[in-house]
Formats: sequence, C-alpha cells, structure tokens
Amino acid sequence: MQRFFSTFPAGWPGVGLLVLRLAAGSIAIGEGLARFEQARPSLNLAAAAVGIGAGSLLLAGFLTPFAGATLAVLNTSIALFWIAPVHSAPNSLFVAAVDAALAFLGPGFVSIDARLFGRHRVIIPRTRK
Repeated sequence: MQRFFSTFPAGWPGVGLLVLRLAAGSIAIGEGLARFEQARPSLNLAAAAVGIGAGSLLLAGFLTPFAGATLAVLNTSIALFWIAPVHSAPNSLFVAAVDAALAFLGPGFVSIDARLFGRHRVIIPRTRK
C-alpha cells in the first residue's frame, strides 16, 4: 500500500496537506448535501452520494489517493459535461485541481493513512546467547 502514497510529510508541509484535505472534503460534502436537496435526476443523487462519501474519506485522511481521484473526476465531469451555470464551471475545475493534487501528494502525517500505511520503526530485540 505504501506505493500509493508519495510521502507522509510532517511539519508545515503536513499541516498544509491537512488544510487542503479539510477544505476539499468539506466542499465535497457541502456540494453533495446541496445536490440531495435539489433531487432532480437520479444521476444527481448518485453524484451527491459519491461526493459525500469521498469527501468524508478526505476529511478522515483514509484512502486519500482514491478519494481525491474520485472527486477530481466528479468535479471535472460536472464542469465539462453536465449542465451547470457558467460561473460554477471554473470553480468546479479549481476544486478538481485541488482534489487531483491531493491524490498525487498523499494525505500527510495527520491522517488514518499515515497511521496504517506510513513508515514504522521496527525494533528487533537482541537475542541472548
């Protein structure tokens, strides 16, 4: 699983990734909830469910590359292929770029992924002879 993540940076880069994850995840959840309220076609409901699910994964920092890639594809398809107001297409493309960056960079050190799949120190006890 380590190969799916580039690094788990600590310090300020890790805090920056945490801020990006929190922003992208909360935007995805907010847009998904707004789509549930519209409830027009069934495809809109499916996009809402995917957005809420992937946004929740981003907030927790669990399966971050998968969640980021899913949201990037979802936001790109909303901006390019679905009927959307003209002013919202650039916003969707910007959020898609942030989601894609998170998919490529990884979750950072404050995440479930870092605890599960990050580097761990293995201490081998000395054997007595």
